[in-house]
Amino acid sequence: LAAKLTDRTVETMKGFHAEAKADPDNLLHGNEYVVATEFLMDAVLGEVKSLGVKAGSTVFANGAKGINKIFEPGRTPKASELKQYAEAQGWKPVQTGGGTLKYLDANGIPRVTIKQGSSRAPGSADPHVEFKSATGQRTDAFGNPVTRKSPDNHTSIDFDL
Repeated sequence: LAAKLTDRTVETMKGFHAEAKADPDNLLHGNEYVVATEFLMDAVLGEVKSLGVKAGSTVFANGAKGINKIFEPGRTPKASELKQYAEAQGWKPVQTGGGTLKYLDANGIPRVTIKQGSSRAPGSADPHVEFKSATGQRTDAFGNPVTRKSPDNHTSIDFDL
């Protein structure tokens, strides 16, 4: 299952598994079920941290920790919900002087940016949210790549912060 989810061969995944079990400093050392469970949990969250593998954000972002509920059809996502979502991922908030609120991952990538809106840039006047993958690629809420000027890069929100 892990090989299928990460688009890797079974042999590659067996190698990662063997390395994790053999490394005495690895928290997963020795228990094949712990290794497999931890790997799959990380994969579902979008990054395979325990084995040092980066997984494709598109595969895992859909449904990760409530994003589907926030972006249910027919409703406008709230900034407060996105704030809770970002904090649940373990991302750290950064905000300068009451301006744009960004949530940075452990590598300093701004994964969620919540904006009140500004007339400075066309298409950015209203409150919106922007997303980036673990590699810094702009994405929509579900991890699909978008461009800087794409409408899906500026997802409208209700700014309730």
